[in-house]
Amino acid sequence: MLREFRFFFKNAIVKYSVAGAILFTAAQVIILIVKIKPAGEPIFLHYTSYLGVDFVGMWYLMFLTPFASLLFTVVNITLAFRIRGKDQLLAYFLTIGNALISALLLVYVILIVRLNA
Repeated sequence: MLREFRFFFKNAIVKYSVAGAILFTAAQVIILIVKIKPAGEPIFLHYTSYLGVDFVGMWYLMFLTPFASLLFTVVNITLAFRIRGKDQLLAYFLTIGNALISALLLVYVILIVRLNA
């Protein structure tokens, strides 16, 4: 099983997509650690152009976004590893889509941090 997993990561598309997703998730955590300080007052957690701020909560709830990104990464890579023998193209879509989801969540974190600044 470990040998198959190593062989799975030898593919350049998989390797760079997973590396990108991990780097995007790490950037989310670093941005939140640097910019969001523990405070007693609530901060804005979600903003829409139609309603404005529609979700307010404590500062530590911001860290659910990188956790969700990491969870998506683990689930998508596991699914891609399981189905790679049956449908290689779908495995590529899962890994590339995972990197795109992590990138969009990084943009979300940046915009919410700017909103709270």
